[in-house]
Amino acid sequence: MTLENDNNTILMFTTRSLCYSSGAFFTSRLSDTFEKMGFHTEICELDNNLAQENEAIITENDCNKLESYIGKSYYAVIDFNSKLPRMIIEDGSYYLDNINAPFFNYILDNPLYHHSTLACKLKNYNVVMVDKNHCEYVKKYYPHIKNVFFSVLSADTSFVNTSYDSKKNEIIFPGTYREPNFYLNMIMNGEYLCENEYLRYDTEARQHIVNIMKAMLDCMSSDTNITMQQALEHIFKKNGFYSLMCSENGVEGSSSLELDYINIFRETMNYAYPVEMYLRNYYRKQLIDNFVKDNTPVTVLGDWWDRYDNIDNRNITWQKPVTFAMSYSLISNYSIILDCSPFFKNGIHDRVFSGMANKTAVITDYNNYKASQGISNTIKMYDINNCKDCVYTAQELLINSSERLNLVENAFDLYKKDYTWQNTAQRFIMR
Repeated sequence: MTLENDNNTILMFTTRSLCYSSGAFFTSRLSDTFEKMGFHTEICELDNNLAQENEAIITENDCNKLESYIGKSYYAVIDFNSKLPRMIIEDGSYYLDNINAPFFNYILDNPLYHHSTLACKLKNYNVVMVDKNHCEYVKKYYPHIKNVFFSVLSADTSFVNTSYDSKKNEIIFPGTYREPNFYLNMIMNGEYLCENEYLRYDTEARQHIVNIMKAMLDCMSSDTNITMQQALEHIFKKNGFYSLMCSENGVEGSSSLELDYINIFRETMNYAYPVEMYLRNYYRKQLIDNFVKDNTPVTVLGDWWDRYDNIDNRNITWQKPVTFAMSYSLISNYSIILDCSPFFKNGIHDRVFSGMANKTAVITDYNNYKASQGISNTIKMYDINNCKDCVYTAQELLINSSERLNLVENAFDLYKKDYTWQNTAQRFIMR
């Protein structure tokens, strides 16, 4: 990290409610770790949720909190999936530009969901991502961002000490359920695009986006290694979009043309979010469906599993959601944790570290980044195109307790070496 001043105080915001109170949890853990490293931290938790895309109503109490930081200097300002970059004060300037510190937006999912905040041209805007492909996307399509860093998150060991021998010989899958066909219908009819004031009365433009989404879905379904960015770039190139703009404007490679292309591309990515949501939840459903079909019991932990069409099957147990902090004690009770994160193709979801930290065997979908980290003796991976592999692997691990014990001991050693909160905080400070 490049220091703007010698202040050793880190200001951390909690400006929105992330799923299962995860944002507040991550803030708390990093704050505690920074303090142990010799920094002082201040946490500002707003009363009102700033997650809405429309203008948020800020309470008087929140307004007073936010105003108290204007003009002050900090080592860094950090927020998770932040909406603060969009905040403008009375003189027309960005709120964050009035704090003397580099701002770090720690984005935990695909950046396409954060277009409105990433597009804000702050003076000292930095982004931290948990997937290297996401990093490259932000670097390419948001060139005003000062620095883009890659850093995986960490996880806690359970406050309830569950010994290996006392674990349930069972499987848990922590994750939210959303019905894939809901998003497929969004892709096919595009009605949600009418919510956009610029597309509401433009039937042709809406149909164009629908056609793009259908093409993206075909592209990513035929090759599961392709990212959203790669799929859309392929479609733009195939249809001669950039070349067409050049010929129409008569200026080959002009900076204004390049800016037009960048703006249209990233806005199209944002419109196409149902493609990502559909595929994410399609593969999640496929995974659990395969356990049901094979009569292998699994516990699902999270919201909305009551909408799953096999929720009444005797092989499914629904554990209603708990806070992020409480989830580790549940995970530690199980012998195996499943992970299905096809939206991370060049990174690792913190769900993997949750298992490693609690000596629960991890079975996760394969990607090249995981394979490159030399962790084959700490976790098991499966092909997302063949979820039956995951079922068979889980069955084998439940039977072969000695192999499972060896796996989780190696995983725990690696977690303690490279993936604790201390490691996460050090990666941040050393940027």
